[in-house]
Amino acid sequence: MARPALAAWLVPLLLIHGVFIFLCLRALLRARLRDAIHQERNRILQDIHDGLGARLINLLLETRAAAITPQALEMDLQACLEELRLLGNGPFMDEAPFTEVLDEFCQRAARNLRTVGIQLHYHLDPLHRGALDAQCARHLLHIIQELVSNTIKHSQAKNCKILLKRQHSQITLEVGDDGVGFDNHDKNGIMKRGLRNLHQRLKKLGAEYTFGADSQGTHLKLILNVG
Repeated sequence: MARPALAAWLVPLLLIHGVFIFLCLRALLRARLRDAIHQERNRILQDIHDGLGARLINLLLETRAAAITPQALEMDLQACLEELRLLGNGPFMDEAPFTEVLDEFCQRAARNLRTVGIQLHYHLDPLHRGALDAQCARHLLHIIQELVSNTIKHSQAKNCKILLKRQHSQITLEVGDDGVGFDNHDKNGIMKRGLRNLHQRLKKLGAEYTFGADSQGTHLKLILNVG
C-alpha cells in the first residue's frame, strides 16, 4: 500500500516541479530577449547618432546655405544609403562570415567609385564565421565606409584599395587611395566629424594602426589580434 500512496503525491509533485522549471526558463529567456533587443536598439541609435544623423544634419545645413553642388549632394546621399545598409546588416553580422559581408560592400563601393572615375582594387582573405565578433565587424565596416566615402568626395584619386589579410592570429586591413589627401582639421582646429568618428571606432577596436594622408593619398593600415 505504501508504493501507491507514494506515487499519489510524488507524481503531482514532479509535475509541479516541472511546471516551475518551465516558468523559470521562460522568464529567463524573455529577460535575455529583452536585453538583446535593448542592446540592439542602443547600437542602432548610437550608429545613427554618430554616422547617418551627422551626415543628414550636415547635408541639411549645406543645402539651406546653398553651399553644396548637385554632384556633392548626390554623393552624400549615396553615402547615407550605405549607412542605412550597414545599420540593417546588424543581425546579419552574427550569421555570416565577415569576408562575405565585406565582399558585398566592396561590390557596391566599386560601382559608386566608378561613377567618379576611381577604380577599386580589393582582395579579401577568407575568414570563417566567428573569426570576428559582430561589434568588431561593424566597426571595421563603418571605418571602411567612411574612408571610401571620403575618397569619393574629396580625394580626386584614380585608384582605391581595400585589402584584408589573415595570417595566424592576426588580421590586417589596408584601405587607401592615390589622391590629394586631406586636412585633418578644419579652420577652427577641430577634426572633421567623420574623421573624429573614425578615430573613435579605431580606438574601440583596440587595434594597432597607422592612419594619415599627404600628397600621395590617404592610407590606413590596421592590425587586429583575433586569437
